[in-house]
Amino acid sequence: MLKETITIKTVSLDHFIAVNHIPAVDFIKIDIQGAELDVFQGGVSALKNVLAIMTEVEFFPLYENQPLFGDVYEFLVKSDFIFHKFMSLSGRSLKPTVFNNNPNFATQHMWADAMFLKEPARLGANSPRQLLKLAILAAMYGSPDVSVYCLQEYDRRQGTGISRELMSYFHGDQNAVGRA
Repeated sequence: MLKETITIKTVSLDHFIAVNHIPAVDFIKIDIQGAELDVFQGGVSALKNVLAIMTEVEFFPLYENQPLFGDVYEFLVKSDFIFHKFMSLSGRSLKPTVFNNNPNFATQHMWADAMFLKEPARLGANSPRQLLKLAILAAMYGSPDVSVYCLQEYDRRQGTGISRELMSYFHGDQNAVGRA
């Protein structure tokens, strides 16, 4: 039940970045209770440089007039991102049922953190530095295949062997990274 409405002044992501002279944004992590799509729509210019996005998405309407996963997905795909994976799935028991006195016993998935990556086919347009950044982000979020993919492109351009070192590390040679 809505108890109170408060009006606040907001600015778009693109405007905020411009007036604060923020350099290109590589990664966005956002969880703002159903208004994530509004931010993305106000950040069309910023999204051109973004390599990865971690955003909360909902599958079940929790807030009035909120966009759901499909809406966020459609917008980000049109902005040259691909859905990569869910980092978490969360929910609740449907009322009035509560199991073991635990209202968080989730049988109904209602929201998740979703990872979107810049479309891999467009990685050729990225600078070597951006490839390294995306490789690191992917490794941090448990996607070694994406890391290696980015590093292979980096190696191809720079004449290095970083991806081979990383693959050796992933295959058990814990001393491989940094040897070459």
